[in-house]
Amino acid sequence: MAACALALGHLARLASDLVLWSTPYLGFARISDGYATGSSMLPNKRNPDIAELIRARAARTNANLAAMLGILHGLPLGYHRDLQEMRAPMLESVTSLETCLRAADGMLAEVAFERQAMKAAATAGHVLSTALAERLTVAGVPFRDAHWRVGELVVQAETRGCDLSELPDEQLRALLPELADEATLVPTLSQALEGADLPGGTAPGRVRDALQTVKERIG
Repeated sequence: MAACALALGHLARLASDLVLWSTPYLGFARISDGYATGSSMLPNKRNPDIAELIRARAARTNANLAAMLGILHGLPLGYHRDLQEMRAPMLESVTSLETCLRAADGMLAEVAFERQAMKAAATAGHVLSTALAERLTVAGVPFRDAHWRVGELVVQAETRGCDLSELPDEQLRALLPELADEATLVPTLSQALEGADLPGGTAPGRVRDALQTVKERIG
């Protein structure tokens, strides 16, 4: 039962991502028609019902586990009639896990990811400021100072209503003289990802290695 609850907990988190990503506010993913339903009121709405039901089944399984632990904790060792009340929640939870695994497998096989929307979101909110501070650190600036200086540039960008990378070049260079030899001061998204070239990092090669390791482990 604990294993079922844990497995459904992970499935619920995955389902929550798909629910959030499929909203029009983000538009990162589109769940196929076989795993979404229309709205009884709104013609334009697509409800990620299967993902939402997986989350609900996770909550019910947690409750079943709590009920079973509650039955067990007050019993002496040996068989007591109380134990017959454990069978129903156990069977329900195992069936829920099997059903949710099949549903999640099918849903993920057919989901479509909107790469351009995800890429645009990945560079919003001055997200490259950390990569810029790290570039300064590599150039010999203590990270504490680099953090403060890049923070000042973020404030200036917010005042102008633009992204950090859109600040005038002369404005950037005034606060970042250590990067005078760089053609582009603010790293691109690709450069930021490639910069974390270490185990567990975001460099494409590291990500491919991690994926291969997982594929080999699950056979």
